[in-house]
Amino acid sequence: MDKMRTAVIGVGNMGIHHARVLSEISNLVAVADTNESRSKEVAELHKCKSYTDYNEMMKQENIDAVSIVVPTSMHKKVTLDVLRYNKPILLEKPLADNMDDARAIYGAVKD
Repeated sequence: MDKMRTAVIGVGNMGIHHARVLSEISNLVAVADTNESRSKEVAELHKCKSYTDYNEMMKQENIDAVSIVVPTSMHKKVTLDVLRYNKPILLEKPLADNMDDARAIYGAVKD
């Protein structure tokens, strides 16, 4: 059976751990981070592609699931963007930094 094709958005302090674990249990195909050197470093380590634009990654790669590990203040935007691609997500906690964003994420996931 083929391994699930995964990606990580945000490979900072926590995201690098998501990339490591996903590379061990799935086929990590790409990582995305606005810090180009960090994205390339993590991609080289896990032998996958590097992106600075997660939307470009989502368009270019055949991804089954995405781990979102960006700063909490960016959770709403990134999650709503990624959900447009109709892919399962794992969103690093906390869900949001305010109730309005949490409700927006919950509503989008629920639909």
